[in-house]
Amino acid sequence: MLNFVHAGDPTPETVDGLELYKENDSFKPGQIWMDTDGKAIQAHGGGIMYDEQIKTYYWYGEDKTNGYLPARGVRVYSSKDLYNWKDEGLALTAIESMEQFTDDPLISQLYKGREDKADILNDIGTDRVIERPKVIYNEKTRKYVMWMHIDGPSETSEAMYAKAHAGYALSDSPTGPFVYQESNRMDRAPEDADYNGMPDQPGMARDMTLFKDDDGTAYLIYSSEENMTMYISKLNDSYTDVVGWHRDGKEDRDSTYKAVYGEDYIRVFPGAQREAPALFKYQGKYYMITSGATGWDPNPARYTVADDIFGDWQPMRNPAIGEKASTTFDSQSTHVIPVDPEKGKFIFMGDRWKASDLKNSTYVWLPIEFGQEDEIILQWYDEWDLSILDKMGRVTINTELPKKVTLGETPNLPDTINVTDSEGKQMDTSIIWEMDTEDFSKPGMVTIEGTLPELADKVVRIEILVIPNDVKYFVHAGGAETNDYKLWTSYMQETLLNKDIIDQQYDPENDQTWGYVGDRTSPAGSEGGDLFSALRYLTPNSGTDLTYTFNLDNGDYTVYLGLYDPWYNSTKGSRKADILFNGEVHTKDYVFTDAYDVIGGNVEISNNLLDVTIRKTNSPDPQISWIMIVGDEQKKDVNVSSMLETLTDHQSELPESVFHSLHVHLTAVQHYERQEKGEKIVKHMSRFIKLMEHQKDNGQVSDDIFNVLKRDAETVMADWQ
Repeated sequence: MLNFVHAGDPTPETVDGLELYKENDSFKPGQIWMDTDGKAIQAHGGGIMYDEQIKTYYWYGEDKTNGYLPARGVRVYSSKDLYNWKDEGLALTAIESMEQFTDDPLISQLYKGREDKADILNDIGTDRVIERPKVIYNEKTRKYVMWMHIDGPSETSEAMYAKAHAGYALSDSPTGPFVYQESNRMDRAPEDADYNGMPDQPGMARDMTLFKDDDGTAYLIYSSEENMTMYISKLNDSYTDVVGWHRDGKEDRDSTYKAVYGEDYIRVFPGAQREAPALFKYQGKYYMITSGATGWDPNPARYTVADDIFGDWQPMRNPAIGEKASTTFDSQSTHVIPVDPEKGKFIFMGDRWKASDLKNSTYVWLPIEFGQEDEIILQWYDEWDLSILDKMGRVTINTELPKKVTLGETPNLPDTINVTDSEGKQMDTSIIWEMDTEDFSKPGMVTIEGTLPELADKVVRIEILVIPNDVKYFVHAGGAETNDYKLWTSYMQETLLNKDIIDQQYDPENDQTWGYVGDRTSPAGSEGGDLFSALRYLTPNSGTDLTYTFNLDNGDYTVYLGLYDPWYNSTKGSRKADILFNGEVHTKDYVFTDAYDVIGGNVEISNNLLDVTIRKTNSPDPQISWIMIVGDEQKKDVNVSSMLETLTDHQSELPESVFHSLHVHLTAVQHYERQEKGEKIVKHMSRFIKLMEHQKDNGQVSDDIFNVLKRDAETVMADWQ
């Protein structure tokens, strides 16, 4: 369908001076999204309400036509298909002056007889902050209820974000006009709380969302304590205030705060500094997505899961995968749309803020994919439509699959697995796995994807941990006992020398024979993070070297380092360092990025000492996430017999003649290995590599098989040279 719109609006096609609106049939995340009048949609920081009565979606959000200020209010759009949105005007109109209460036809009528006009202007004046509007419908009162973050100067401060209130408005219609009521501070940290981010300013409320549960109970979720702690507060039956301020059972607020923690509200991750909440429910579990607090700049999203909304929330994880996962694809969460909750169809809504031009900030909508157990996944699509949601629901793998492999091994995975689909049906189904053998050449968690062709090509993902044998030391720099640290070390207990100590300072005079050198370093991160995000860094003006020293038996070792820059949004690749093992440069001018990276190298110890140094070559200061030192027992696992096993594992991927020639060659080398004829082993293994190179060049051996066998061949040769 084509509609004519006013000339001059930013649309790409014109006819006789009039511009055309072309009906959408897909989502294009990050691109300018036009309404049906051909104007850029102004619904930032917003949320979607589906009106069951008229089968229509309504999108409410901040109108940033004027930029940050002056505020225009909350705009609303309607849609039947989520692709095409009609501008329904301002659902809530900001007020410019007291005169409008008498002179403006709309404002004077809406607030006729109100005695709190000055308070209304102070909350939703055009010079005030009106952010994160969300709307739900109350079946009991038959009112549409809008909540929003209200901010501006307070009685004690002229700062624009001093008030930190939550305000609400009511309407008989989803498109408004909404009549503003009032704003207040919300629930408070208990007096005996171990942590309180803002004890002198109780009840703060900023970034927020609404959630209505299956039983009709509604909750206000908001960032409090100067954005340090997320709160979930139960709303009263009319959805017009939190229940914690009405323990006396009166319509007016209690004279003193009497809320019961765990019954009226809870705090989630005190001190974690989260904002931009979006909460939804699937298969009986509650999911909450939040962002970090970095102003207009994007950062990694985190999600947490609970069986009870007032229960324990699990440690936070990043739902995003792929390129730009560390910035949530340059967006910030604002809402999750439950398109068809029973079938696992949900849409993540994010804002891609453009600080210098807020009115042209765009929207990032992506399908939420459900993985194993309670995992959710966000990945980037340049363009997508609602049909993709058919394969986003959870498919649970019932077949027991390997959870860990030894470094250099690839897991044996079945061609058929037993699953339970998103509707609870159990079945056997075929699966096509995709894996890169190179992923198993370094320690870490490897994600393997499998496609289920009989279930709409649903993609399932499993994680397999790669751990070397003979790990002598595994140090999580900074000392945080994260969940993945506990998992990794559970497979190292037979050989690990630092079983009970995660990190420490090197002090041999006091029997601390390994650790970081000096006292000019500091930890960052916490147990709620992971092996990469929690780290140790060199403090400013403390020289160039961040060094760890280990007292070790002489011999051959392999050293692996985990590296990551959680502040990459600011450093943007400027953090650089040389990586040295015992004074020799292993990696020059390493660039720290927002990717979890593992580098490794071999070291021969002859003086019972190993120094691992991260030497700054460019500001800011160097840092390290973890260190793993592996003994030479790892190498002994690779021999000609293991190579024959690897070759046999890949037999189906090779032409029969190629498999036969390689097998015969390795069998001959195995004969020399048994006789311990090192010179002949090296000579014939070198010929084996050349034979594979020839076959690879002719397209008979894949790169993956070649890389694995070549690596193992070089290891065998090194052992006998």
